[in-house]
Amino acid sequence: MLLDDDIEKCQEVEFTHAQFLFRSYLFPFVYLFGILSNAINIFVFSQKSMRNQPVNWFFLALSCSDLMTLVSSFFVFSVPVYAESSRDPFYIHWSVQMIVWFYPLAQTGLTMSVYVTILVSAHRYLGVCHPFLIRRISNSAVVKAVIAAAVVFAFVFNTSRWFELHAQPCFYDSKMQT
Repeated sequence: MLLDDDIEKCQEVEFTHAQFLFRSYLFPFVYLFGILSNAINIFVFSQKSMRNQPVNWFFLALSCSDLMTLVSSFFVFSVPVYAESSRDPFYIHWSVQMIVWFYPLAQTGLTMSVYVTILVSAHRYLGVCHPFLIRRISNSAVVKAVIAAAVVFAFVFNTSRWFELHAQPCFYDSKMQT
């Protein structure tokens, strides 16, 4: 059903009881634990004494990408449940807008985490199995360049994610809400 041929009637699909419990109670504890842990890791690995070892740059980048994923996931998965349960049109509209922006960031952070994990695994493999080779080719500048390439790749790879979602106004029971 269309209202003025521009605004459609909203689909009235609510979260299941299990989704509500997980997204509103369990996930926030996981997010909070992960955010605090990664914030501590970022603090530790950004210290001058820790930046001397090239492998610590990987851990710093991994903590940053995981932090980005956790914060974005909160806005994608938990905030919509809180908005729906509030029944406040402004909060619901704000929640939808947050999904549009944070979904691509969550995907980008996830891609970065995967590729930085692969990079640190390759670095450690070379360090254990080919220690003389890694001493010749690995230094902080090379590691920073490889991490920067992984970050750029993650953003480029997820460029299409920015165009996947859009917020579309709709109405409930003849009241304008989004």
